[in-house]
Amino acid sequence: MSAPAVLLCLAGLVSAAAPAAAPAPRSCGGERSELARPASLTREAPAEFEVAEALNGSFRAIGIDSIPSPREDYSQRLSRSIKEKAAALEETITAYEEVASSREDYWRGAARFRMGEAYVHYAESVEGASFPKKFSRAQRAQFCTSLRRRASSYRNKAIEHFKVCAATAGSDPAAEWTRLCAGALSLQQRLLSTSATTQPAKENAL
Repeated sequence: MSAPAVLLCLAGLVSAAAPAAAPAPRSCGGERSELARPASLTREAPAEFEVAEALNGSFRAIGIDSIPSPREDYSQRLSRSIKEKAAALEETITAYEEVASSREDYWRGAARFRMGEAYVHYAESVEGASFPKKFSRAQRAQFCTSLRRRASSYRNKAIEHFKVCAATAGSDPAAEWTRLCAGALSLQQRLLSTSATTQPAKENAL
């Protein structure tokens, strides 16, 4: 299902079930990744990497939710926040791709790891989107299935970057990135293999 089709599907579900008064939000849950990160960069970062890092920070600050506001209902808030975060993700990835073309193994590994991280963060943000408490069981299942399908496609993108990083960033200066990417690859493959399993909806602590 294409991204626009997923958004339309989710918007239709939310519009059909949204009550006049805001209910307590819930989410589809999903296991969160705890990716190991380097304590610090061991080299002075090139300007391109600094730009990518700044964009990454802005991207991560954008939340995905459907909690209504005075000017937006559930479906409008959900669709807008998904689109905004997806656009910020693509901008971030583009910036890291420029770094990934570096001749230095260290910065190629760093950029690949960060791209994988960004895709994982987006996938888990999508999975954590809230839905109206008064959804029926069928609506909840359809909503979560749509979100998990979208999240899985981004986990797959993360896996591809971790694979490249783990396989090619193997010189001594980049050994830390090789190790981190190998660990992240193993974790994401495990999470992806279990993502099809239906998980009970959990209260969203918002």
